[in-house]
Amino acid sequence: ANDLAVVSRVDLDVFEGMRVGGSYYVGNSGQDQDIDVCGTDFGVPNARTNVWEVHGEYRWFGLTTRALWTQARVSDAGSLSGLLSASGADDPVVARRMIGGYGEIAYDVIPLFFPGSEMSLEPFFRFEYVDTQNDVPSGFEADRSFKQRLYIPGLQFKPIPNVVLKLDYRRIEDFLDSGNEDEVSLGFGLIF
Repeated sequence: ANDLAVVSRVDLDVFEGMRVGGSYYVGNSGQDQDIDVCGTDFGVPNARTNVWEVHGEYRWFGLTTRALWTQARVSDAGSLSGLLSASGADDPVVARRMIGGYGEIAYDVIPLFFPGSEMSLEPFFRFEYVDTQNDVPSGFEADRSFKQRLYIPGLQFKPIPNVVLKLDYRRIEDFLDSGNEDEVSLGFGLIF
């Protein structure tokens, strides 16, 4: 690791059940690496990366809503894309700006059947929007398949507060109408 980065985060409890906040990351991502172009090594630009996000969460009885919006900017994206393109990389375009966000709503049904239980069972729905090539350097063309909407209904079960099992269905639509993709995902999480 040749370049240090800094990250900060602030959260504010506005009132009981309502939290808002944001975070910011900045650092160079070049890491003093070289890329081989036709037998000659060229230094990777510093590519200073800035990422910020704002988020919020509201909890009321069994209802939980969450939202997040984020944006990333990469300096030297044109130089880096040109270097990657000359090296023959498969995906040579590095965007100057990437954006994305989500909104989610869930409801814990366990208290309806087992009041006082520490378990939770939450059906949820999540909508995501992602555009990882929102603004590309001049001379390069954005790949619109990286601009997507995701519709995700699912089920989350916590047998204890620090363990979660998730099952969800993902409907992925890109803006090229190149065909929608469907995924079923099973996940496990642990907080310790």
